[in-house]
Amino acid sequence: MSTDATALPPIAVWQEQRRQLTALAYRMLGSWSDAEDAVAEVGAQLAALDAHAADVVQSWPAMLRTMTTRRAVDQLRSATRRRVEYPGEWLPEPIDTALLPDEEAEERELLELGVLHLMEVLSPEARAAYVLRHALQLPYAEIAQILELTTASARQLVSRAQRKIGEPPTRRADTESQRRYAYQLLEAIASGEVARVAALLHDEVSLHSDGGGHLSAARRPILGAEKVARFLIGTSAKHPDRTVFELALNGGFALLFEAPQRQDVVFFAQVHDGGQRVLIVCNPEKLGHLPTHRQVTVIQAGAEHG
Repeated sequence: MSTDATALPPIAVWQEQRRQLTALAYRMLGSWSDAEDAVAEVGAQLAALDAHAADVVQSWPAMLRTMTTRRAVDQLRSATRRRVEYPGEWLPEPIDTALLPDEEAEERELLELGVLHLMEVLSPEARAAYVLRHALQLPYAEIAQILELTTASARQLVSRAQRKIGEPPTRRADTESQRRYAYQLLEAIASGEVARVAALLHDEVSLHSDGGGHLSAARRPILGAEKVARFLIGTSAKHPDRTVFELALNGGFALLFEAPQRQDVVFFAQVHDGGQRVLIVCNPEKLGHLPTHRQVTVIQAGAEHG
């Protein structure tokens, strides 16, 4: 923060920390739009506070973190029910890295789409506890206070979450390595050779696609290197004239495939057990926070790139 939060009125602290609070809620919700709504509701709650209630709060940054987390958990409970009825697989919403506060973009492991996707298996409370522990490094006692649990219960929530999805990566592949890998894979796909594409994929790779019922997409995960390779080659053949762009999304590297009436955002995500997930988001309702700056990528086999 650029100023002393203790010297500011509550609504001013909220305004100053709004982007950080939105990034926190996004990690829990997987939707930037929903995260913005959660933080806006926190602002509305502050505006309704009387002076006496405001005076008894010792730390407004901590209180705002608590209010945002609790609002996100409530939203996630409702969203979980909706996602059960979602047409096909639900994937998190990709976001322009420029939306994130600078420190969030640097500490970005829990912003990766692959990690956000893994967290979908957690209960709302477990997801919140996992994020508070690993994104903010909060002590278990504070997590317990935020979630209105005992310290032992908070510790148990985080432990169970880690057993399900593992600890977040301590570091991620650098952008240039991700870029080189994407080029290799795009060239292999352009060749149409299944074996060549499969050789670049993890043996137990899974592909997850989200069209939201608006566009054609795989309704269920596609498992295994050969099946994923065939899917990627087949999809490319259906759209031979599509344009490919590089994007800075979620603090990392992604590709955008543009064809008439269709956009596909593609992430190649490594997961904690050494496996790999290919995530494809084409639901147009989730593509409202893409960067305007896009670098064209040439995908003909053997061509120069960029």
